[in-house]
Amino acid sequence: MLALLISLDPPFLSEVQIGESGYRNIEPHIAVNDSNIVVAWIKADANGNTKVYFRYSNDNGETWSIPQMLPGECNTTDPFLRPNPDNPNIFFLVYLEVCAPFVGYRKYYLHFCIINGGSLTICDTLIGTKPGDTIPVPDSIPKDYPRMAVAPGGKIVVSVAHKYSPSPNYYQIVVYRSLDGGITWEGPVIVGSSREANASYLAYTGGRFYLSYASTKYYLSSPSRITI
Repeated sequence: MLALLISLDPPFLSEVQIGESGYRNIEPHIAVNDSNIVVAWIKADANGNTKVYFRYSNDNGETWSIPQMLPGECNTTDPFLRPNPDNPNIFFLVYLEVCAPFVGYRKYYLHFCIINGGSLTICDTLIGTKPGDTIPVPDSIPKDYPRMAVAPGGKIVVSVAHKYSPSPNYYQIVVYRSLDGGITWEGPVIVGSSREANASYLAYTGGRFYLSYASTKYYLSSPSRITI
């Protein structure tokens, strides 16, 4: 069961079921903007197929929209949400799509969506396609752990782990940025010495973006500063 616990202070006393019964509802993520709430999660079936869903509330979690599945012809996973500081009705969401064809290499797509008032207004953006392409190009570089931070004025930074070696642990953190609220994207830019890194987190304050990441060598980096 996927549930939302609501209270002004712990212990959380009110529980609302969000996920659908009969499925494995895993890896939930939540974002809050004034009285608006979005919850996204992965719904997995008995065969291991996964799809990302979200639900929206505009009354502090008292009532909820029906579950909506995010686009993707293949398995979708790893949802991550952030509120828009310029508009309490808008949320940004990134997630991965992984395709495993019978012939050829797996393909990994990094999706970006805008949720406005509980509806998907933009959800056909694939971050990391080649500049100038009018049709998104499949990306065979394995990706994992998408993260995001948002600043006022439409500035968004997304980080993701890119696999750069056949070795299972050889990932490197890269970042993409948008200066127009996610309409267009620049990048990727490799983050410092993040070799063998596997997860990162982004934060924004005081006009700057900060990023920390964990290495498979089991140390935590000092935060890297990103200014846009």
